[in-house]
Amino acid sequence: MTSGHTLWAAVSRAVRTPSRAEADAAMAGYVLGPANPANPLPVVLRPDFRGDDGFGSETVVSWQVGYRARWTGTFSTDLAGFVSRYRHLRTIEPQELAPDPLHPGWLTGTGAPENRADAVSKGFEAEARWRVVPP
Repeated sequence: MTSGHTLWAAVSRAVRTPSRAEADAAMAGYVLGPANPANPLPVVLRPDFRGDDGFGSETVVSWQVGYRARWTGTFSTDLAGFVSRYRHLRTIEPQELAPDPLHPGWLTGTGAPENRADAVSKGFEAEARWRVVPP
C-alpha cells in the first residue's frame, strides 16, 4: 500500500469460564404475584445455581477487517467491519414448580444454568476526521 493507507485484519477468540458463584451458589430471585385466576398462588422464581460439571465455558470468535487512509495532513477516513460468533452462552432452563418450603402456600419455580444459546453479531463502522487546524 502507499504511504498513509493501511489495510488490516484480525481474528480474536475469547473464553468466559463459569464463575464459582455459577457453580456453587443458590440465589433468591423474585416473587411473581397471582397473574390470573388460573394461577391463584404467588410464585417464587429462584435460579438454581447448584454445582454442575455440565455447565461449560462460553466462547466468542470475532473477525475484523478495516481500511485506514490519510488523504491529506488534515483529513483521514477509517472503515471497519466485524462479525462475532458466540457459542455455548448461558441460559436458565426452567424446572418444575413445587411447593416452596419457606413460604407455605406458595410455589417455587427454579431454573438451572445450561449452555444452550448461540448468537452472532455483525457491524460496520465508518469515520471521517478533518482537523481544521493542521497539527
